[in-house]
Amino acid sequence: MNIVEAKKINQIIDLVKSGKVVIFPTETSYGLGCDATNQSAVDKIFAIKGRVGDKPLLVVVPDIKMAKKYLKWNTTLDNLAQKYWPGALTMVGEYDVRAPLSISPLAGGEGDGETRAPLSISSLAGGEGDGETRAPLLAPPLSEGGNGNAARTCLSGCGNGNAARTCLSGCGNGNAPSLCKKGRAGVGFRLAAFFRTKSLRQSLRKDQTKAEKILWNGLRDKKLGGLKFRQQHGIGPYIADFYQSDSKIIVEVDGDIHFSDEKNALKDNRRKEFLEQNGYQILRYNNVDVFNNLSGVLDDIYYLCNKRLRDPLLISPLKGGESELTASDPTLAFPFLQREGKLANGVVAPDGTVAVRVSADSFLQSLTKKLGCPLVATSANLAGAGEIYDSQELIKIFENADNAPDAIVDAGILPKNLPSTIVSVVGNTINILRQGEVKID
Repeated sequence: MNIVEAKKINQIIDLVKSGKVVIFPTETSYGLGCDATNQSAVDKIFAIKGRVGDKPLLVVVPDIKMAKKYLKWNTTLDNLAQKYWPGALTMVGEYDVRAPLSISPLAGGEGDGETRAPLSISSLAGGEGDGETRAPLLAPPLSEGGNGNAARTCLSGCGNGNAARTCLSGCGNGNAPSLCKKGRAGVGFRLAAFFRTKSLRQSLRKDQTKAEKILWNGLRDKKLGGLKFRQQHGIGPYIADFYQSDSKIIVEVDGDIHFSDEKNALKDNRRKEFLEQNGYQILRYNNVDVFNNLSGVLDDIYYLCNKRLRDPLLISPLKGGESELTASDPTLAFPFLQREGKLANGVVAPDGTVAVRVSADSFLQSLTKKLGCPLVATSANLAGAGEIYDSQELIKIFENADNAPDAIVDAGILPKNLPSTIVSVVGNTINILRQGEVKID
């Protein structure tokens, strides 16, 4: 553990940029911090403090311009920022998962600029949970008419034998239903299947699980790179948690019980077979993925939607026929958005919010401006302990600790000031979470 003088600002910046965890002076007490975009450094802070993962860390930025990159900015946030920043006011707002982003086209390559966060628990498109993200080779999607092998997934032309194995209407020649029916009744049966699930879909939208609410908050209103998602969307006799129609991506969120239930597993396999035969790809995530790695889940979904839109063969039949391509213009790919400075898990709360402050402290102002990225700034104490104002006390606490910071910036004994006021901003509503130095008018 290094002891650094406060005046050696460039040395401190080098430590933070290299992924180190540093204790430094703030306007209230000594703070524990790191690069807020460095996941391993953020994880180390949680270990040092003995802090649980559902209590996020706040960040300090040098100015309003950087704050706008990470918060979904609105008039209320702007009014508070203009009045109280820089100063001892921390604002908790909705994290903007789209920012900061740079447009980085793949240029036809397979690996250019891919920066997806890995998912340790996901089982993608029916995989074995090993985190693979390749799209499977898909059978022809839903079509109007056709015969032979194409009839396996047709809507109106009836096939024979195995052709009927995915027939909803039960044309009588196979073992399982399909989205097809003899003659002109095909459309009617499609509509019947859709309307049979209508009331259930409406009920599911009202009774979302916590994980579904969190993920939907990141998908709705075209927040994810301009992609439009539907919630609890009916596809034949099935209901998808979330659906992106252009790429034919289905996103499912399940709990641990679901994954371990054999009956659910059998139903999922039948459902998966039906949907994949009709050109859909299923992405399945565990609740834990959403709670602990929301940004990684969103990155993963965006990457796979983008990949399928770039390759029409993943959505359309490999051969000719009357199957329609769902994307209005499959050659027009969404640009792959490469994240620059994405905030680490533990900085972004499970509910998709982040706490940001622009400090008036001269040391923090200098540090954050030269650093050029958000800086984690949490109190340099163990969980449940009081604030620390003396650098020598910190040295005694951490010199023999199993989990210790990489460096302590020695600024002597700090004056005891009130902590910052913390407010949450939801739309135009301001809620005071902690009353501190700043009093909101």
